[in-house]
Amino acid sequence: MSTETTEYTAPDSGGKAAAAAQEFETEHLEVSMGPSHPSTHGVLRLNLELDGEIVKMCDPVLGYLHRGDEKIAENMTYNQFVPYTDRLDYLAPLANNAAYAMAVEKLAALTVFMITFTEREKLYKLFEELTGARFTTSYSRIGGVTRDMPEGWTNRVLTFCEELLPLLDDVESLLTRNRIWFDRTADIGIISKEDAVAYGLTGPNLRGSGVDVDLRRDVPYSGYEQYEFEVPLGENGDCYDRYAVRVEEMRQSVRIVRQAIKKMPGGAFYAEDAKKIYAPRKDKILTSMEELIQNFMITTEGPDMPAGEVYFEAENPKGALGFYIVSKGGGVPYRMKIRGPSFNNLSILEKVSVGAMISDISAILGSLDFVMGECDR
Repeated sequence: MSTETTEYTAPDSGGKAAAAAQEFETEHLEVSMGPSHPSTHGVLRLNLELDGEIVKMCDPVLGYLHRGDEKIAENMTYNQFVPYTDRLDYLAPLANNAAYAMAVEKLAALTVFMITFTEREKLYKLFEELTGARFTTSYSRIGGVTRDMPEGWTNRVLTFCEELLPLLDDVESLLTRNRIWFDRTADIGIISKEDAVAYGLTGPNLRGSGVDVDLRRDVPYSGYEQYEFEVPLGENGDCYDRYAVRVEEMRQSVRIVRQAIKKMPGGAFYAEDAKKIYAPRKDKILTSMEELIQNFMITTEGPDMPAGEVYFEAENPKGALGFYIVSKGGGVPYRMKIRGPSFNNLSILEKVSVGAMISDISAILGSLDFVMGECDR
């Protein structure tokens, strides 16, 4: 801890951190918040410079996980890397699986599939019915998915959608007009449109600042061009706007899921004619030498990809998740780079925290909605 004597000047923080008008001598304190602090959402460290309880400087320090996911991908087959995408943003594994698979499928020019995502505990049961796992699902395969939907699963999804909407109403009745919630989020952590674009923010953090960008609408994939939905936008770019945008996006997700189920096509759950890409079904492996050899080659060497390079990004819960893949042919990527939304969204913390109260840091962190596994990939 170091100290610095300065002359105090009342900060401009939107009325949330007003100080006494008279001048007096104060000492700035340098405080390390994290990486084990209960409010920092994982192994994130913040180097804070404080003037009393006012944050004068915030420097986020990353790198405590050192996961090396991109280098790991370059030593694995394309399918072997699927479980690692679960752990980029482990709260949205299905969405991660889908974005990665569609990136590789774009390289192979294959038909992409559509997968849904939304909220938590009731959905985990649906995830388990569909994928066999509640959390890290590893459901995607290059050219398809691991297995078809169980009987009656779509009806259970629709039932969940019906139950979710009144739940969202209850959440809003408790929070949206709540005086304490409003005071702790409104005019806190304001991100202007210009800063949101300059720092490369995406997803709800970008739209919370009023920037009208949504990949599902602007660069549609997985059939999003067939669906009607609205893109909610904020006005002030504060913590409250980011909260309000996410609540409305959950309603729009229900709207999308209903349309997706209604338009769900029949047919196989994998590319039947992609013999060098998707492993054959178990019954064929056990009865045909050709399929047995095909399964062996795909399992040991990976799906046979052409040489080339692609970039694909999907609109995930945290923002735009992109995969840049360079292939020299064969079943292992030559190079892979991941554009994780959490990393960019977190970069603005250094600016947005200045002038806030130290008690506001937790609200700002929560409103940015990042996952450290995605930052230290």
